[in-house]
Amino acid sequence: MTGRIDGHHHLWDLQAVHYPWLMESAPRFFGDPAPIRRDYLLPEFRAEAAAHGIAGSVHIQVGAADPWAEAVWVDAVARNNPDWPLVQVAFCDLSAPDAADRLDRLQTLASLRGVRQIVGRAPGEDAATGTNALLDDPAFLAGLQGLAGRGLSFDLQLTPELMHRTAAVLALAPETPVALCHAGSPHDRTPDGLAAWADGLRALAALPQWCASCRGWACSTTAGRPTASARSSRPVSMPSGQIGASSAPTSRWTACRPTMPRWSPPTRRWSRARRRRRFSAARRGRSIALIDVPRRGPARVASICGGLMHVNSR
Repeated sequence: MTGRIDGHHHLWDLQAVHYPWLMESAPRFFGDPAPIRRDYLLPEFRAEAAAHGIAGSVHIQVGAADPWAEAVWVDAVARNNPDWPLVQVAFCDLSAPDAADRLDRLQTLASLRGVRQIVGRAPGEDAATGTNALLDDPAFLAGLQGLAGRGLSFDLQLTPELMHRTAAVLALAPETPVALCHAGSPHDRTPDGLAAWADGLRALAALPQWCASCRGWACSTTAGRPTASARSSRPVSMPSGQIGASSAPTSRWTACRPTMPRWSPPTRRWSRARRRRRFSAARRGRSIALIDVPRRGPARVASICGGLMHVNSR
């Protein structure tokens, strides 16, 4: 397959699968989901993706009331559209007593490549839900460790405050590939907040199974406003091993534009020779400047090199 791969996006048919968070009227940590409270199906996504040279994609679970129903629906979309390579990361509660049985059932779906169980969304919501407690649960660790033997990856969504604790847990599951969601959700854009985020990223990037998915940079909000602002705009260096992703259609929130990543800044200003040097360095496991938060407008995702582990794992 040639062309870019969108490493993280969503689809939904509101008649087929129920998403409670999408139907809520109260704003969440990400803002108001009203603009995307409608069907978002593969033809619309493909039309948007085509303009960016995207030729395949990875669907990420997105909070369905019935995660199995969502996974089955996504698998049917993949089967019914053989001209569009589509695989999925489904939800599984790795701490559940029957987690092995749930994974067995998920693996009957040909499109499955990994699972996501959110460790952290935002400090306020996490305090109410207690989801951070997964990091202290031996059953969750056992579930993470078991993914490797199944050939599955784990998509990690968390906040910077949890990065060091999470790195310690993931170090005990070194064979399980990990993809980071939302670039680690850097909700605090003060100098101290960004420094803590960068320090946490370094701890995660030191793990042998690390693969950072850079997207959703502007999806954290403060008082309902995007945290990416002129005051906090600055280039940021991310660890190597990145995959480009749009987070469509959730990127249509006022805090999360544009819908599709812009694949050029800051590398658009580089010479061809410089691009070759930096991209080859990234493939050898070195650091590459990947995200540019512009002086005006939303965050943009830079060019991505390398393959996508979710697609290439089978």
